[in-house]
Amino acid sequence: MTDEQLRCPQSVHDGGRWPSFHKCGRPIHEDGLCKIHCPSAIAARAAKSQAAWDAKQAASPYRAIERLNAQNKALSKALASVLPGASQTYISPDAAESNEVAAARALLSNKEPTL
Repeated sequence: MTDEQLRCPQSVHDGGRWPSFHKCGRPIHEDGLCKIHCPSAIAARAAKSQAAWDAKQAASPYRAIERLNAQNKALSKALASVLPGASQTYISPDAAESNEVAAARALLSNKEPTL
C-alpha cells in the first residue's frame, strides 16, 4: 500500500481566509478513517461529552433547588391527604417562597439547606 492509502481520505477545511479543503492525512485507525473521523470514535467522544454534561447538570445548585421543590410539593400533598385542611394552614405561600429563597441562598453558598 502506498502512503496515501494509509492516510484518512476525509476532506477538512484549511482554516484559512478562503474556503479551501484538503485531505485529512492522519493515519488510518479503523474503517479507513482516522481517530477523528471514525464513526465509533465520534460516538465515544459524544457519549463522554454527554456524560460530563449530565454530571455537571446533576451537580448544579439549580437542579438541587428543583429537587427540593419537588420534594416540598410531594410532602405537601402527602400532608393534605393525611390531614385534610392542613395544606391551607401548614405553610402560607409567602412563607414557602421565603423558605425556597433561603434554601437557594444556602445552596449557592455551599451550606446545607433546610426547608
